[in-house]
Amino acid sequence: MYLKKIRLKNIKCFSDITLDFSPEGQPRLWTVILGQNGLGKSTLLQAIGIVLAGPIAIRELLPVAEGWVKRDCPYGEIEAELLWTEGDAQIPKWPKKTPYTVKYAIVGEDIDNGSLPSNLASQYTGVPIVTEWAGDGISKKQENISKDLNRLRQTAYAEGKTGWLGCGYGPFRRLSGGAQNADRILYSGRKSARFITLFREDAALTNATEWLISLYNTGRDGNELSQRTLRQVKRIFEAEFLPRPAELLVNAQSALLRIEGHNPVPFRDLSDGYRSMLAMGIDLLRWVSVAFPEKEDLMEVAGVVVIDELDAHAHPAWQREIGHWLRRKFPKLQFIIATHSPFLAQVADEPGGNIVLVQTEAGVQKRDDVELVEAWRADQILTDLMELNSTRSPEVDRKIHKLNELSQKREALEQKQERLPPAQEDEYQQLRLWVEQLPPAIEDPWQRRQAERVQQEIAQALPQLEELE
Repeated sequence: MYLKKIRLKNIKCFSDITLDFSPEGQPRLWTVILGQNGLGKSTLLQAIGIVLAGPIAIRELLPVAEGWVKRDCPYGEIEAELLWTEGDAQIPKWPKKTPYTVKYAIVGEDIDNGSLPSNLASQYTGVPIVTEWAGDGISKKQENISKDLNRLRQTAYAEGKTGWLGCGYGPFRRLSGGAQNADRILYSGRKSARFITLFREDAALTNATEWLISLYNTGRDGNELSQRTLRQVKRIFEAEFLPRPAELLVNAQSALLRIEGHNPVPFRDLSDGYRSMLAMGIDLLRWVSVAFPEKEDLMEVAGVVVIDELDAHAHPAWQREIGHWLRRKFPKLQFIIATHSPFLAQVADEPGGNIVLVQTEAGVQKRDDVELVEAWRADQILTDLMELNSTRSPEVDRKIHKLNELSQKREALEQKQERLPPAQEDEYQQLRLWVEQLPPAIEDPWQRRQAERVQQEIAQALPQLEELE
């Protein structure tokens, strides 16, 4: 399964926005959603989670959709197109169809008599919930949407069907400390468990270690599928996933990680960054193995994986590598992530791979002028795509601004054959000397050394030039 397109209408901060994940006819497998806080990145990912999980799972994950409908609107809509892929279950004798169009509606709080379409009003119980909806009135399009929803209820949205892989992860990816009712969903093994952290901040992926231990125990008892799965999990995580070489150790009672140069430690004693990445990675592989139980290679499967703040708790050096690692190890998975990391934006190598959200008079929209940035430096991405005015500290910027201000004033006075007041002249000279000591604004270490060498040569040559004058 792949996501082809999604449209949100009157949902939270979005009046009407469409994201196309297959603009060239083929699904784009790495998409990054960027934007300032509060512009709806998490909302977009959760909306994708809704169309991937289906109506039954969403009733568990989002039983009350309070605040989802844009203010002063009676209802909001989510419409998406899903692509069938090899390995996704089909109903016998039904033609293979792609794309499938699905549509959901959420009734808001600003409802006047007659403001809801009749076929939506009949489903409204006074509580804002996400409900599948073919649209208003009767048309060929609505008839087709109804048919598509019915097919997906028996395939993608049904429990126990192979393929149709979809998973969603929120920014809080813990290994312990989840709420009891969230744990019940997680341990149920239902579709909703695949998206629990995307919708619940109080959820934890507590069964990640238990799954590894279960694989070990059933494999020891002769289950070849468990043996093969555990071997693949170890191979995947021991191959460049973590910042340092590590070995995954699993026995009948525990799962440990041995980082090069250290003794084995339980997952719970690892740093937040290690725990977060391991929890997500192990959980993803668990659902891959459930969706494709007969697949020889767990890394060669299609599906959609949504991740909010993939960079959370990760050192910049790890942020720089993790996106490329995911693409190498899972070349057929479609990753859609939200982030504030410029390094994850560099991973996008197709047009439209970076979606930048901006606030407009018509609500939040996406920028249409975003270039490919895979060859850009982090500071260039921060200032262009992430609208950061400067990568220097505010205090440094303040001093530079003050120096420019004094310099302009000084030049204006010199033209009148006047001078700055002594206090301002002293401040100007101090700031000028201070600025000369600043490192060049170049990120690459080799370029920085070259720039420093040129600066040194200029400094050495200045006395000779002054003598010539």
